Amino acid sequence: MPLTNSAAQPAPGRKVSTRPGSVCAETNVLVVDDDRSFRQLARSLLEPSGVRIAEAETGFNGLAYLKAHAQEVDAVIMDLILPDRDGISAIREVKSAFPGVKVIAVSGADSADLYLRVSAFLGADAVLPKSRIERLSSLLGEVLR
Repeated sequence: MPLTNSAAQPAPGRKVSTRPGSVCAETNVLVVDDDRSFRQLARSLLEPSGVRIAEAETGFNGLAYLKAHAQEVDAVIMDLILPDRDGISAIREVKSAFPGVKVIAVSGADSADLYLRVSAFLGADAVLPKSRIERLSSLLGEVLR
């Protein structure tokens, strides 16, 4: 699935926003979450800033997309509970194979705090409970600085 919002071109390097906490309009983000409404919400929060979004509903599909489009993806928003694998192992794989790609771990599970702390310890660049989704754009901007 190609990145949307404009024609995706391979990213020549990391895009840097000049405003702290803001997202550069040419940022390419992969949202990996089995909850379609969460993917749509993330899209609605990020696309107005010009962020290009690709979506995957399983960890397997997300990693396959990243492998095929590694030069285009700046950041991955990864749910920690996925139907085919746990997000923590997916994050570790992303950080190992694509160290330049930033990862924001998200979770809405009852034990989200524990999952998020573990994912931060194991390599996520940032963590965000789904209950704080309104912070997604500013957190993405901070991670990509």
